[in-house]
Amino acid sequence: MSRLQQFEVGAGRAASGRYPVSRGLRWLRGGATAVLALAERIAGGGRRRARALGVADRAAALSWARWPVGEATRRAVVRARGDSATIRLGRIDNDGRLTSELGGFPGLSSVGGTEFVERYRYSLDLLLEGDSVFLRKDFRGDRAGFLREWQALATLGGIRAPALLRVDETALVLDKSFVPGPTLRDLLVAAGARILSVDTERDPDLLAFEPAARIEVVWARGRQRLAAVGGQALVSEIEQAIRAVHAHGVTGMSFTFGNVVIEAESGLPWLIDFDNAQVDRRRGRRFRRRRQSDDQLFSRIYLGR
Repeated sequence: MSRLQQFEVGAGRAASGRYPVSRGLRWLRGGATAVLALAERIAGGGRRRARALGVADRAAALSWARWPVGEATRRAVVRARGDSATIRLGRIDNDGRLTSELGGFPGLSSVGGTEFVERYRYSLDLLLEGDSVFLRKDFRGDRAGFLREWQALATLGGIRAPALLRVDETALVLDKSFVPGPTLRDLLVAAGARILSVDTERDPDLLAFEPAARIEVVWARGRQRLAAVGGQALVSEIEQAIRAVHAHGVTGMSFTFGNVVIEAESGLPWLIDFDNAQVDRRRGRRFRRRRQSDDQLFSRIYLGR
């Protein structure tokens, strides 16, 4: 009998109970169970803390009546909405562009259906409910990312970040306020930076690079155009936004070009992506280490060092 056959027979006997599972296997199973239990306790703590913080009033959402949408688009929305309380205005793609059959919307780059690039991780829709315009983020089963963003947004309470409007723990979906205004990526692209995924994925100049090095090249392309969209003053404002978030114990949020919105009314940068964020209530050594990591990443992206 070959070793493979002996293994198969032994595995069959173990499964049938004809001889006991080895101590090593029992130890591994016990260890895995303990890890899962620990993860569930951590997740449960995150849920409890987020629930205690609550969600924002619907008044934190953008008002449809006050949003300067073109008349043709507004009429199309009214026709499509009919008697429905809620309507999807469009879907946002991986490059932050909106595809919609209803027309264009202020502060959002439009993209045709054939050029729409599916989001790599989570889906993001722009919705209208009553007079409230907001974003719905579907985490597609990623409970960890869902809990991280839930707790971070609930902690920040709309400070230089979207307000949390609604939580669906069963579907793993969050509704958050839509921050009107272009992303920094939109501005850099308009200034000539070739940094959209539709450009970089087919760029022969990037094919020789590993993914980690490729993103460094994309950041460098963006930095080259920063002077045209606000320069050092804008970079300083982004740093201030990061500091404001850090002041609430939140670290690990994304502040890459596509996740910084220049808010239309104030002209200030807001951070909009928190599915990798961490919240530290004690602000101890772990928080300081994570804050330093954010500072180093900021320097790499915006200062090139």
